[in-house]
Amino acid sequence: MPAIPKFLADVGEDGKPVFDNPALPANELRRLKGKKIWVQFWPWRKTRTTPENRYFHGVILPIIAEHTGDDKDQVKEGLKFKYLRRISPSGVEYVEHTSNLTTAEFEDFCTKIRVDASDGTLLGEPLWIPEPNENAEFFQL
Repeated sequence: MPAIPKFLADVGEDGKPVFDNPALPANELRRLKGKKIWVQFWPWRKTRTTPENRYFHGVILPIIAEHTGDDKDQVKEGLKFKYLRRISPSGVEYVEHTSNLTTAEFEDFCTKIRVDASDGTLLGEPLWIPEPNENAEFFQL
């Protein structure tokens, strides 16, 4: 399935979108000429950064996976279940996708994992996970 294009825009005083790069949506609309399309609107919010994503997938998940013997996907799903369970306004319980978290929410998620791992709450015994940009080699024996 091809990626769904997204185009960032401000809403002008006249209520019309002012695209950051107007050529991109124009090209996409030309490509879809004559077809019915789906349009969604939602406020922009800052999502997690590439370094945050690399830290989570390259440091947190591998350390926990190595310690538990589970694969990284299982660890990720377990962490999401533990820390990202939500209840919708209608009362339905669900697990939030990490890609929907803001930068601050994602850092809070990673901090909770580090703290609970270090004090043994997460896995039943202490496990050190370095903070972002911390030199992990310095602490290894």
